[in-house]
Amino acid sequence: MKKKIIIGACIFAMIALIVSSVIFIMQKREGRPEIVFTKDFAQNEVFRINSKSCFVPEISIYMKTAEDQYTNIYGEEIWDQRIKGETLEDRLKSTMLARVAQIKSMNLLAESMEISLEDSEIELSQRAGKEYVDELSDKAESLGVNQGLVSKMYEEYALADKVYKKITDQVNPEISDDEARSITVRQIVLFKGEEAEDGSFAPYDEAKQKAIKQKAEDVLSIIRDSNGESFEDCVDKYSESDQETLSFSKGEMPQSLEEIAFNMSNGDISDVIETEDSYIIIQILSTFDKAATDENKVRILRQRKKEAFDKVYNEFSAALMSELNVKLWESLNFRGESLNTDKNFFEVYEQVFKN
Repeated sequence: MKKKIIIGACIFAMIALIVSSVIFIMQKREGRPEIVFTKDFAQNEVFRINSKSCFVPEISIYMKTAEDQYTNIYGEEIWDQRIKGETLEDRLKSTMLARVAQIKSMNLLAESMEISLEDSEIELSQRAGKEYVDELSDKAESLGVNQGLVSKMYEEYALADKVYKKITDQVNPEISDDEARSITVRQIVLFKGEEAEDGSFAPYDEAKQKAIKQKAEDVLSIIRDSNGESFEDCVDKYSESDQETLSFSKGEMPQSLEEIAFNMSNGDISDVIETEDSYIIIQILSTFDKAATDENKVRILRQRKKEAFDKVYNEFSAALMSELNVKLWESLNFRGESLNTDKNFFEVYEQVFKN
């Protein structure tokens, strides 16, 4: 029976990806000002960052949109999941607080960079605001939102997007095939440990690891024996991984594996390679996967833009003063009735601004 080591909290890792791609303008924006505690807030004021404030109706839209996304994909049972004592709702609240704070901070950055919306962009924000409030229908009143508030949210969202583009426009988009090269291998994996109850990797003792390494060497001898079994047959017979073939680019796999793999030719079979959690034998199926390489160029460019943005944003945000209305924030419960709209807040933005 094959097994697969699961590193960390997989379900929350998947959720984090959805939040990054659906909830915020760019998944690259990770820096944010530190939130500190204070008092003397206006009614329904959740937090403020310098001159920018966020109120309950505003953050409720972000939260309800995220909640509907998760429920639609995973079902209601996702809300009962706990990892290390933390619920999805706890994680979602923390994530949304950080993301909305970042939008506010980027609007302050826009002021310092003297970036503003054109009249046409403000008109688009107003149009988007009307469309989304129409989508909400009678739920707008229960959320405490109106067209003016939603239009202002779209203005802030669009301005943050504009700041990001301004900072990253100078990033060199040219990426060579060699830098982005993706290769495909067939692998035999023997794990040096197993999954613990909390999802972490629990290594075996030294004696057992030594025996596993010897087993890997024995499998390699079988493959290299002219009268032995084929690599493919040995994958089925000996590998403990669910994944028979694997495509990857530089920087995605353990260094000990990459140093060998990227210097091999098609059809080559490696010696036993040791990584932190396993012993691996690979066979090169392709030294250049064109489609995967092109996809990797997109990933590399995204990373370059992230680094360029982070450099500017993190320096700016470090000087901001942020204050959280702790009592109000802890009292908020975002689970409840679905918004049940045909288009969510972000889909309306994409439709109005990108078309």
